[in-house]
Amino acid sequence: MLGTEQVPTLREKPTRTLDELQDLLADVSRGHHDHIVSPKDLHVDRHTGTLAIRPISRDYDFKPLALSQMATKLNIPANYLQRCPSELRAANVNHWLERQRSDLLVRCDGNQVRAILSHRYAIVNNTDIVGWLRGALGSETNLRFEVTEGYMTMHVVQPKDFSARPGDRLNNGVAVRNSEVGLACVEVHGLIYRQICLNGLILAGRNQQWRKRHIGNGDLANRVKEAVIRLRDAAPTAMEGFTALHGIRVPDMPGLFKKVATRYSLTEAQLQAVSDAFVVEPGDTMYHAVNAFTRAGNAETLPTEYRHNLQELGGRILENSTHGTAWLN
Repeated sequence: MLGTEQVPTLREKPTRTLDELQDLLADVSRGHHDHIVSPKDLHVDRHTGTLAIRPISRDYDFKPLALSQMATKLNIPANYLQRCPSELRAANVNHWLERQRSDLLVRCDGNQVRAILSHRYAIVNNTDIVGWLRGALGSETNLRFEVTEGYMTMHVVQPKDFSARPGDRLNNGVAVRNSEVGLACVEVHGLIYRQICLNGLILAGRNQQWRKRHIGNGDLANRVKEAVIRLRDAAPTAMEGFTALHGIRVPDMPGLFKKVATRYSLTEAQLQAVSDAFVVEPGDTMYHAVNAFTRAGNAETLPTEYRHNLQELGGRILENSTHGTAWLN
């Protein structure tokens, strides 16, 4: 088990291994268990607001995401349900559970409900994906990773590097992401890793990514393996395109940041992180612009999802820029 001071993040160099990730997940998932139940077998206690699952003689607290998902399933406004006192929350949930027809998948962690999902949700646990990657790449493969209650994200980096310019080394690899609680599908993307600042640029071209929703997984193990093997070699061409961005001048960098932020609905915190990142490594080319977005993807002030979005956005800007600058208008 990794100590608190050793919790891995995507801000590290890719020196971790799949074995380390497997050990962390084994510890994190020790209390996980699932139940597919009829809504009529669920009941919220009016005094405590906890969830009872019949015939289990045990009450479960809602994690915030699970309560929000319950609200969505029952067409109750989530913000309203979260503010309700226990008695009112129970009255609302129990009333609509009696009218719900479809079975639900209740994902638990010890005595807490971590997710409320459709019974059609195809379970793909993080441990499954790590096992598949161990089979495809070997257990000692170098990577960096981050695991939260909502997401598992990993960057697998190839050892051979590429020189963008003197002192600026790039590596290709793959970014893999999954959510066990319904926040994301299984995703595999090509990756450009920039050594000088530990940036991870997640590629966004049609042939540089693969996604599969958690429905009807079929032969998902082989499909994930195939995607990883194919996409880990997708970056070399993209690295040439990334380097070529040095030739595209940006006369108004703050204006570009604001335009991109508006187009892709960035939060004020994300935009500020991009501006702060640009100050660290300023310049007047599209290369510097893309690097500002991916460097902001390492910002300690942003949650994992916001940082991942910025790294993906760097890939979108790279993809758009290979077709000219018309997308900026």
